[in-house]
Amino acid sequence: MIDSIENLQSTRVVNKPVSIAKKQKTTAETEKAVGVDRFENSKKDKKMSGKLEYTEPTKFLRFITLREGFYTYYPLRNETIADIKRKFKIKDGIIKEMNGIDKDSYCPAQNHIYKIYFRLDN
Repeated sequence: MIDSIENLQSTRVVNKPVSIAKKQKTTAETEKAVGVDRFENSKKDKKMSGKLEYTEPTKFLRFITLREGFYTYYPLRNETIADIKRKFKIKDGIIKEMNGIDKDSYCPAQNHIYKIYFRLDN
């Protein structure tokens, strides 16, 4: 014969509120960048100027270059890749190599790309 079950263990589901961590601001968002240059053309073309930053090359033991220096440009709202190339005299292929953008008519700021990387080769 089968004995009846007198004691039954059960589990109870408890929903605890989980707090979502607040987004922490990065250094770039909270402080001004050190060594930021401002590129400005003539007075009539002043509205075309944007923020330009230079990143120094990364070297190992002061002799071996691990990464070349490069510029970071924050384009304005209606600037196209062709405008940026013309402004800084960037050679063809550099923007595509470093950003993956190959159309000159592409407008990065309107497509939520706020940084364009490039090098100026001498």
